[in-house]
Amino acid sequence: PAPASGQSVTIAPGVRWGRIPLPLDLNHINVWLVETDDGWVVVDTGMAASVGKDAWEVVEREYFSQRPLRAVFITHIHPDHIGLAKWLQDRLGVPVIMSRRTHELAHAMWSGEGQAHFDKAEQFFRSHGVTDERQIRAMFRPDRFARMTSSMPKVEQFVADEESIRWGAGEWSALETNGHAEGHLCLSNPAARVLISGDQVLPTISSNISFMFHSSDPNPLGSYLSSLQRLRALSEDTLVLPAHGVPFRGLRQRVDDLTGHHVQQLDKLAA
Repeated sequence: PAPASGQSVTIAPGVRWGRIPLPLDLNHINVWLVETDDGWVVVDTGMAASVGKDAWEVVEREYFSQRPLRAVFITHIHPDHIGLAKWLQDRLGVPVIMSRRTHELAHAMWSGEGQAHFDKAEQFFRSHGVTDERQIRAMFRPDRFARMTSSMPKVEQFVADEESIRWGAGEWSALETNGHAEGHLCLSNPAARVLISGDQVLPTISSNISFMFHSSDPNPLGSYLSSLQRLRALSEDTLVLPAHGVPFRGLRQRVDDLTGHHVQQLDKLAA
């Protein structure tokens, strides 16, 4: 059973499964507490909302009071993953870790660069018939991102593709898996056959693949499908720890299902 808000359960050796509520239809994000020699590293944070902060305060009382938080690892740029990184950093005095590309995107959102991109995007939308200003501004204004996050954390470590990270008794390998978000990192522990998959592989829904106006990847769907094949090469009995839904085994079957779905959709478009 999924843990209650602010609670966690052991799901794999040295890993606890926690849940932080979100003020959205997709009402939760799974966060992973990875045991270190002298505390925890938490993977992802939830969105900057009072329900998320309340849940973290419970986690702090229940777990961090006994074994302190040592770092926050962010899988990718989206607000439900990075939203409370700065808040946790300020509250508990811990470093934040992410990929360099995630940091670049976050910096663009919080600086004036995001507004410049938005102005161009607004012209693009209008030229294609999207004239409802409320719709454009509700969905794409840079300050929408800022409202869902607790501002820019200070990043003290960048993690690159295939870089090894040792936390406690476990050795994790960072796998850059683009498509859903540029700079998206999964964490694989081959010895324990565990994959923290972020939003790249979810058990019952397909990840959003979009070409955004700040993207540098001209073919995000191609990147996503390639990344899926990379993950498919992991051990067949890998335990997948996704950002939404429940942990599952059957990674290769799930990759095949997702790939087949996209191939069918592309065939429809071609036809």
